[in-house]
Amino acid sequence: MNANLHGISGFLERAIAASGETLATLAPGELVSLAIALPESAEARCQGLSGDCRWVSPPTGRAFYAAGKAVEGSRDELDRLLSEEGVWRRIGDASALPLAFFTLPPATATQDLSFFVPRVLFRREGTAWNVVLSAAHDGRALQEIASDWLGLAAGILSPADPVGEARIERSQASPDEATWKIRVAETSAAIRDGRFDKAVLARRLALRLAEPVDPNRLVDRLAATNAGSNVFSLPHGGGHVVAASPERLAVKKGRDILSDGLAGTARHAGEAPADDAAEAALFASAKERSEHAIVVDAIAADLEDFCETLERPAAPGFMQLSRVTHLWTPLSGRLKPGIGLLDVAERLHPTPAVSGFPRETALAWLKKLGEERDGLYSGLAGWVDADGDGEAAVVLRTAFFAGREASLWAGAGIMAQSDPAAEWMETEMKLATMLDLFADK
Repeated sequence: MNANLHGISGFLERAIAASGETLATLAPGELVSLAIALPESAEARCQGLSGDCRWVSPPTGRAFYAAGKAVEGSRDELDRLLSEEGVWRRIGDASALPLAFFTLPPATATQDLSFFVPRVLFRREGTAWNVVLSAAHDGRALQEIASDWLGLAAGILSPADPVGEARIERSQASPDEATWKIRVAETSAAIRDGRFDKAVLARRLALRLAEPVDPNRLVDRLAATNAGSNVFSLPHGGGHVVAASPERLAVKKGRDILSDGLAGTARHAGEAPADDAAEAALFASAKERSEHAIVVDAIAADLEDFCETLERPAAPGFMQLSRVTHLWTPLSGRLKPGIGLLDVAERLHPTPAVSGFPRETALAWLKKLGEERDGLYSGLAGWVDADGDGEAAVVLRTAFFAGREASLWAGAGIMAQSDPAAEWMETEMKLATMLDLFADK
């Protein structure tokens, strides 16, 4: 055991022992979370962490590294944990709240929220590090629970092997370019006929890799090049979803709520003259501004039902990402008493940015085209802490990993005047965010 691992593990072992009397009073059915503030010296030791999942938010300086599942279930079970006093006992450092990760399926699937509370969670807020250890009362002795916690913590603290270049052996687009362009043309014609206002078409790039990769380690690469996004890796469907999501569907703190309206895309080259020209053209485009307005108006209409006050800028700004620039309108409001993060997330999802508008008509059109999405693409991923605060992000710029197989997804909002070739190029730009992680054949 290296010195860094030994030092933090010993610190955790002593903290668990000091809380032994409280932990011994657990009642059947209770979930307990022991929060432990790590000493300042731990910052240098918490590098290259591993684990089952992670969530990194460069703009906030926040990061979560987790392993194991203390409890998992449905929305009703999560509501019970968050609302019924005494069900989720929190002991130890009051500044480090325990949390649950949650997901909602893609826009084309039946909505069914699921969640899990990790057994071991390392959390960073700026330069401060805490560990939250959670366990459900299941009849095990405290010594056995403690041993489980320490084993999982050691696994997170043990640096994973460096990730080499993930080499692609072969790739296949589905649908192929010709079919996808036909679908775009058909969709635009249906919009001009007045059947709906917008639909979002998606395409999948299936990859066969030379060897399996550690998806959690790819998050660090994505975070380094996507400073404006939430970057995460979560277990899902026998594999892992990795995403760099620029779209905060809902961020809640107290009764304050934030939501990003993103729609309208231009190429971002990282060169000022070209990017300035692209942004000017994006802002001046009637098609892109109309597409953006549909998304923002729909989000605002839903939030107005939940908020006492709601503010939105008069005109969109820009969100510059590694490969693309989006029109961006941030909305902020004050929630009515009793409204939670999950209420907002389920109401907003899916927005016209990932489905279309009107929602049901657009989704029916996608079903007619035979569009099916997997790997959580265009679904939601997020976290909510024991006080009910947290965030939900739309799963975009994403890849699903299972062994040597990977699936990359990208979509484009189709309007009446959409050009199939231009929409294909937009999806190519979006796919490039994830393709940058891989080596050529």
